[in-house]
Amino acid sequence: MKLLVRVGTSLSGLAKISAGVPQGAFFLLYYISYNIYAVDQLTSPNTAVAEFADDKAIISIHNNPHTASHNLQLHFDLMADWYKKWRIKFNQSKSLHTTFTLRRTSCPMVSLDNIQIPSSQTAKYLGKYYN
Repeated sequence: MKLLVRVGTSLSGLAKISAGVPQGAFFLLYYISYNIYAVDQLTSPNTAVAEFADDKAIISIHNNPHTASHNLQLHFDLMADWYKKWRIKFNQSKSLHTTFTLRRTSCPMVSLDNIQIPSSQTAKYLGKYYN
């Protein structure tokens, strides 16, 4: 598929798109393609996924922070294969792992496709900070 971008009255050149689904497309085929892509995303009984455009938060709630991290790791292990299937690159510089707990305990680190996700005390999602 080839796409171009218009900004005001200027048009870009045609560029080949080999992966993903175009955002803001007006054609029925693109809507159907996006629905197929979206419905194929992974679900897990021990995690919840919040998603808006290309922002994604994967949440695991458990009384034991180690179990919560374990559940996240299981979900990430499945995601690695899904990302390869759809040719999506994991952006480590935009990813982080945050544990929200009242206990003074450290949580095990998690990784996606053998890349450790950095830990942080706060998280920013859709313009809001959480800590």
